[in-house]
Amino acid sequence: MYVLKTPYETYNVSLNIGKYSDGRTCLQLIDTEDGAPVMMVTVNIPGAVLEKDEVIIKNYSENEGVLEFLIENGIVSQPLRWVASGWVTCPIVKLWNNKREPSMGRVG
Repeated sequence: MYVLKTPYETYNVSLNIGKYSDGRTCLQLIDTEDGAPVMMVTVNIPGAVLEKDEVIIKNYSENEGVLEFLIENGIVSQPLRWVASGWVTCPIVKLWNNKREPSMGRVG
């Protein structure tokens, strides 16, 4: 369990690790009190080249600051490189936390 502080609220969250429809890893934070999704922390950019243990973090808009949360909690590495997506640039990181919590299965 982790404590996530956002500008709106503080949550006790767990990390769900799943897969996008193309087989890439996705990460979602789930409220441990009611099981509701708090935020999807990854994005899937099909044209981006990723290693098997890499993910793209959505660290903008309502997710601003989630990259620091993930790094501080030992879930992901510092950014290895960046990929453009529309008007934003997203960090590509290595997923450190291989301890799988309940999977959310495939999304998108």
